[in-house]
Amino acid sequence: MLVSQLIRVLQNTMKEVGNKEVLITDGHRNFHYRGKYSVGIFEDIDGKSYIDIGIGNCLESDDQGS
Repeated sequence: MLVSQLIRVLQNTMKEVGNKEVLITDGHRNFHYRGKYSVGIFEDIDGKSYIDIGIGNCLESDDQGS
């Protein structure tokens, strides 16, 4: 997903529900991340750069039904 696409989705969602907290989820593993995400530039070993949304220390629930 490109930055412009993510911004568009967030803006449209905000129009619908207001300025809400962003919760990043992995529904397959039932992981939920909330908090102060870090945003930065990540460069891989091939020299390609990406925008990285860091979720370290933001895990809300890791219950996998065990």
